[in-house]
Amino acid sequence: MADTPYTLDSLEISGFRAYLHSKTFDFGTKRCLAVFAPNGSGKSSIVDALEFMISEKGMLERLGERTIDNNAGVAALAHNQAAEDKIDSFVRVRFKCGDKKSEGLRNAVGMTRPRPAVADAVQACLTVSPLVRGHALRRFVEEQTAAERYEDVARWLQLGPYVDVQRNLRALRQRTKAAADDQSALRRLV
Repeated sequence: MADTPYTLDSLEISGFRAYLHSKTFDFGTKRCLAVFAPNGSGKSSIVDALEFMISEKGMLERLGERTIDNNAGVAALAHNQAAEDKIDSFVRVRFKCGDKKSEGLRNAVGMTRPRPAVADAVQACLTVSPLVRGHALRRFVEEQTAAERYEDVARWLQLGPYVDVQRNLRALRQRTKAAADDQSALRRLV
């Protein structure tokens, strides 16, 4: 992990999901973020834009790869009217790392939509995705055992070595208890 963390400075969305016309969000003035707006006003599109920028496949894990008359997959990235209105569909992001600002742009249309170098640099610093969608949280809560959830949280907090030590101590305790409960071993001692 980098010694100096990356922080999100700004996000520009154009012709992407709910945003037909270019809209820039300034995140550089506050360290915490909460987005409040009525339903249907584009809150999810802001998260979609961040996921699109950071994720390897541009959030297609969630939208699906293929499309058959359902506007899913790649077709779901660009706003429905962007091509008709000749508006470029893209997401531009700027991160700060200390005093340095780095910017990158990712097109939402076309056969290839390479992730910019700044997004690769930020992704390399992440232990876990900063974006947790409902389906991932549902899997975490409903499908994982308590031990699996504990290990995931410990990994996210970069406490993996401590989990290994704890697992080893638990195994040692179980072997010690089994040896203490073994009556034949006790008879040999007497």
